[in-house]
Amino acid sequence: MNKGFLVLVAAGVLLMSRKKYTELLGLRLNNPLNLKEFHNDQNDWIGEHPLNLHATFEEFISPEYGIRAGGKTLKNYFVIHGLDNVEKIVNRFAPPEDNNPTRIYAANVAARMGLATNEPFNVPGRIDELVKAMMIQEQGYLPFSDDFIYHSIRLEA
Repeated sequence: MNKGFLVLVAAGVLLMSRKKYTELLGLRLNNPLNLKEFHNDQNDWIGEHPLNLHATFEEFISPEYGIRAGGKTLKNYFVIHGLDNVEKIVNRFAPPEDNNPTRIYAANVAARMGLATNEPFNVPGRIDELVKAMMIQEQGYLPFSDDFIYHSIRLEA
């Protein structure tokens, strides 16, 4: 096989993966968990984009801040609201009344985490796994490395 062909194939794969990244709304908005915008909320997220670019979803200046906000949201579901299993978390995050396939979503996330949907777990202790599983559900694949996600979740102001 000729080197030029391999270079073209590699360039094509790179362009295709870049195209997939930029076509997904959550990734264009640097919001890989697709957090919804709450218009009556007076607080802005750290790293929230100064312009309102989308009416429904939050926008961030970089994906790190979107991942951080997603991690904080999911931790708060546990700490503040007592949601301690995938079923409860997904029912709040992607409720069926918003036309979400909530049961399928919860089953997919739980399977990726090796849990039953109604099995209690320590959310803060497994936050990286939960964020990754939900990101795959939201985006169709995991667009960031484990290390990037780990550090984004723990990003400080």
